[in-house]
Amino acid sequence: MCLKRNRAVFAIAAVFVLGGVVLANAQIRDAGSKIRGDAFNRSSTRNMRHSRDVSRDLRTYAQRSRRTNQPVSPTIARAHVEELAQNVKLTQKNLAEERKEFAGDKKALASLDLVEKQVQEEAKQQAALGDLIKGEKVDAEAVVKVCEDAEEAIEKALVEHDQLVEKLGDSN
Repeated sequence: MCLKRNRAVFAIAAVFVLGGVVLANAQIRDAGSKIRGDAFNRSSTRNMRHSRDVSRDLRTYAQRSRRTNQPVSPTIARAHVEELAQNVKLTQKNLAEERKEFAGDKKALASLDLVEKQVQEEAKQQAALGDLIKGEKVDAEAVVKVCEDAEEAIEKALVEHDQLVEKLGDSN
């Protein structure tokens, strides 16, 4: 019984030691990691892609509603717009962090300016969607048009951001 307890204690200790080594190695970066873009924050890319997907979902829903002569549910549309708003805010927050991280890199900052300009356009389209869905009757045609404009803006932002990430050496 003592042997079983010692094995269990040893196994638990090994997990903690190995876990600590893995964690420590994950936190170590060489001096060139920032220049290569190893530390690049991919959250903004993920949030922009999520925004694009939510906008596509809302556009598809509005197109189907229009095609089947069914009304667009304000509740469903509002849920999509709330999710878009949240993603825009998260993207803007992450881009601000990237701006701080690459403050000394003029080319990176110029690319971030272009990305932020498109995210601002997406935010404008998201606000327009918010205005469209305030009432009980939602204009499906208008929702489709605004979603298309939002998707165009976010696609431009994604292309620019992906190019920036590639320039900085993070091809993951």
